[in-house]
Amino acid sequence: METYIGYRKKLAESTRCHTFDRENWYAHMECGHGKVDFDYTKEAIQEIFKYNHRELYQNNDYECLNGVHPDSWNSIERYFGYNIESDE
Repeated sequence: METYIGYRKKLAESTRCHTFDRENWYAHMECGHGKVDFDYTKEAIQEIFKYNHRELYQNNDYECLNGVHPDSWNSIERYFGYNIESDE
């Protein structure tokens, strides 16, 4: 729980995104913390996703959801059409 709160707090305090985009991870990759600290943002998005879907994560059904849910890291990478890490 502390990890989740810490990630949420840091992303909210360090973003340049509009208030309406604070919950939009796609926006964070373009105008928010993702432009400043890619590794931290990737880790934060993954941990927040795991927390939000903890019942599936605890039952080992997480990988299935991670592949199709729009807020998952895998979906964010697919949205941009490339591996974000290799674009730096």
